[in-house]
Amino acid sequence: MMPRPLRMDATYRGEEEQPLDPYATLLLDIIAADQTLFIRFDEVELAWQIIEPVLRHWSVDKGELHRYASGSWGPAESARLLGQTHHAWRNDP
Repeated sequence: MMPRPLRMDATYRGEEEQPLDPYATLLLDIIAADQTLFIRFDEVELAWQIIEPVLRHWSVDKGELHRYASGSWGPAESARLLGQTHHAWRNDP
């Protein structure tokens, strides 16, 4: 067994059909009332219940944001999150 790249096409259109623009596909899903790509209102409400306390805290506590280079494992300060000896990030370089 040898791994190799494989191109897969999961579209349900014929060979002669042109692909639709993603925005057009979204609009057609809305028109057809296809709700599989959208979340319900109660899910939106629950998401806001989770994130609003974080936003409130951030608006009061203007603590330092630790920046790091794109593609890196994050800022060195992230090690403090574990705070105990013999603990490390799973993918620590």
